[in-house]
Amino acid sequence: MIATRPLFAALALAALGACNTAAVEPPPPPAAKCSVDKDCAKGFICEGEADARRCAKGERSAAEIAASQKKALAEKQAKLAAAKAVKPGEGRLYVRLCPGYSNTIESIGTVIAVHQETKARHILNLGLEVPEGGWETEFAYPSLPLGKYDVEAHYGIQVKGRPDTHQLLCDEKVRKDCKNEGKTREITVILPTEEAPREMEKDGTLKRRPCDFSAE
Repeated sequence: MIATRPLFAALALAALGACNTAAVEPPPPPAAKCSVDKDCAKGFICEGEADARRCAKGERSAAEIAASQKKALAEKQAKLAAAKAVKPGEGRLYVRLCPGYSNTIESIGTVIAVHQETKARHILNLGLEVPEGGWETEFAYPSLPLGKYDVEAHYGIQVKGRPDTHQLLCDEKVRKDCKNEGKTREITVILPTEEAPREMEKDGTLKRRPCDFSAE
């Protein structure tokens, strides 16, 4: 019996060690990083401050969702307003196409303004200025250096994935003042404070600017 005690003790210690090993669980994986709730899995929300935001189990209330959507909309509008703001010492360049530009899947429209002194080219993609399926006649470069510009307008469609465009003529009322066989219009960019007040229609809406180019 005495000879079996060391063996019994060894077996007991091994069993105790096995119990202790089973009792110790590995630490849970770190929570996933996130910026907004949609970065997290279903049933989790994004919480925390700045770079420390992590996914945590939970759900947003209807009030929290509404407040978040309102905040996101306000931030988007602020970014759009900042992108269209006039930089100090610069001005806007306005262009009107008549009758207008219709943004379809096939349509292509661009306005190119070249500064007469610096020769810098500024391109306005009309497809980015008008919502898909929308229509507009007046366009504006939000901010350009002051001075005179040679302005051209190009309009057309995509045919089997290839652009088929042509350069528009200046509107007949101003064509005699245009260069390049009536296709290049000279437009001067001035400070916003020097712009003449817009005329108003009888219904209180802004009166359209004169046509610069004709798409007919």
